[in-house]
Amino acid sequence: MRVTKLTIKLAEVMRGNAPSTWQPPSLISVYSVGSISPLFQVGREYIFCCKFFVKAGKYTTGEGTGMYSKSDTDEWMRVVIDKETTPAEHLRMTEVRSRIAMASLQSVTTSSDVIVRGAIVGIRRATASSQEELTIYTVRVEEQLKGQTPSQKIEFVVPRANASVVPGWFRWVPEQVNVGEQWLLFLRKSELGLYPFAGPNSMLRVDGTSLLFDLAVPSPSDLPGTVEKIKREVASED
Repeated sequence: MRVTKLTIKLAEVMRGNAPSTWQPPSLISVYSVGSISPLFQVGREYIFCCKFFVKAGKYTTGEGTGMYSKSDTDEWMRVVIDKETTPAEHLRMTEVRSRIAMASLQSVTTSSDVIVRGAIVGIRRATASSQEELTIYTVRVEEQLKGQTPSQKIEFVVPRANASVVPGWFRWVPEQVNVGEQWLLFLRKSELGLYPFAGPNSMLRVDGTSLLFDLAVPSPSDLPGTVEKIKREVASED
């Protein structure tokens, strides 16, 4: 797999927990993974949707993530690189900011059918009747924050890495999930069952009273604070 180091002059951190050294107008490094690299041009402005690659300790952009490229007409062209290239959209900056805001805790809470905190107690593989290759996680629910579940144990599904058939709703989520770990999960219903619909924003690992995004990046709000925010948001929906 091709990996390309991008040196970027930072203009703004639009969302998320960036390293403290990421202060405009500093130079930062992001690593482009896969076939997205030829799309970049020196001097052009981009908005990068990055994820943290734990094993390498680096921020990456590329397959399964999105980016926005600024056009000569001051519009932003959204391009998503995955197994097939999604048709580009042309957006104003206000629309781009709105899209990014949709990944906020408030938006993810509102869009979830089920929100739980619990421990992973089982992991198994399966193939759906529609040929999707899935990993099925069993969770012992320790706190139900939204929605109804039939028992104290629930299951959610994630397509397996490098699966040949992937549901249209799939967004990249952390792959290093182990039995015994505690997770805060934001789930939505599909024909295959519950699934983490908002990518890594759907799965926050619980580490004591802290929450980790992308397995390694501390959330700005701790577990008790985040739970209270979720409860207030859910109560406001009633």
